[in-house]
Amino acid sequence: MAEYNETACINDVVASEVLFVYLKRATGKSYLTLKKEKEFVRSAEKSPVYSLLEEFKFLDVNEFVFRDARNIIDKQGLLPNDAFILATAKFYR
Repeated sequence: MAEYNETACINDVVASEVLFVYLKRATGKSYLTLKKEKEFVRSAEKSPVYSLLEEFKFLDVNEFVFRDARNIIDKQGLLPNDAFILATAKFYR
């Protein structure tokens, strides 16, 4: 188990989810619309969310995190993104 002293840490899954929710709210568009009509994503003002995410230390999702996430999915029934977030937190606590 790794130890990490930073208090403001996230992994790539959290960053992806934050960006996704931000884009949906900033554009007022659905997931499918954003996926199909990329101009909404390109033209959205993303600098506020980019600046926010740059404040965090990004933790790696490695093979140990993956194995734990797999067990969490199988035993607890969590969805993959939630399992990866939990497994990352456990690994770096």
